[in-house]
Order: sequence, then C-alpha cells, then structure tokens
Amino acid sequence: MNNTYRQPDWADGQITRMSGLVEDTCKHGVGHPNQDWLEHHPDKPHLSTHGCDGCCAGDTMKNGDSSSGDNLLMGTLHFYDRVDMNIAARSMDWALSMWELNNELRGKVKYGEESEDYINGVQWARNQLHEQLEEHGVSLEDIV
Repeated sequence: MNNTYRQPDWADGQITRMSGLVEDTCKHGVGHPNQDWLEHHPDKPHLSTHGCDGCCAGDTMKNGDSSSGDNLLMGTLHFYDRVDMNIAARSMDWALSMWELNNELRGKVKYGEESEDYINGVQWARNQLHEQLEEHGVSLEDIV
C-alpha cells in the first residue's frame, strides 16, 4: 500500500501502476486514479482515465472523484482467461508506454544532434510505430 497519498474513505486499498500512477481501489476491485497523486503530477492528466464501469458512481464515490460526473461511460467486460484479463487491465500501461516511446523518438528527431543517418533511422522507427498502431486500429490520440 502506498501511504504517500491520501486514500479516500470509500477506498478499500491503494495500488501503484508501473507508470507510477497511484490508484485507489473500490470494493469492486476497480482502480480509480488518486486525486492527490494527480494534483502532484499536473503533467500527466492522461492518467486520470480509468476503466470504471459505473459501479461506483453512486453515493460511495465522494472526495472529489471525477468518475461520478455526467460524462461517465459504462460497459462490462467478460474474460475467459487470465491473459485476456491482464491485457485489458494493463491496456493503459501499454498505451502510455507507446506514448512515451513516441515522444522519446520525436525528441530524438526534433532535437537530436546525431548524424543524419541516425535521425533518419529514428524517424523510420517512429513511422513504423505509427503504422503498427494504425494497422491495429488504435492511435496515440485515443488516450488524450
């Protein structure tokens, strides 16, 4: 458990994702981004998106959780094996990894002081990343 950030009264626990995001877990086992953590990391607003299916949107969600607003999207996912569940549960971590990789490659191209061949290779890799994302029907813009 991470005791650095205040845990709301409704939360059963707290977890820290590989991205560093601290989430408060509700009685349903859903991770909700910790509001104190988000305030301490204003450069990472994209991490406030989470997979709540609306189960907690009632009176149990207080203390400033933004998931209980009018723009709440609801859905149910069913998993028949652990691999599928892990992929879905960790999809934001995967998306953020791709976001960070893209930004790293972009920075190398934009600010790189390397040779032209090196810069061209980095740009090729970035183009490949975007082609793969497009081929799979996703975009880095999906997580903004």
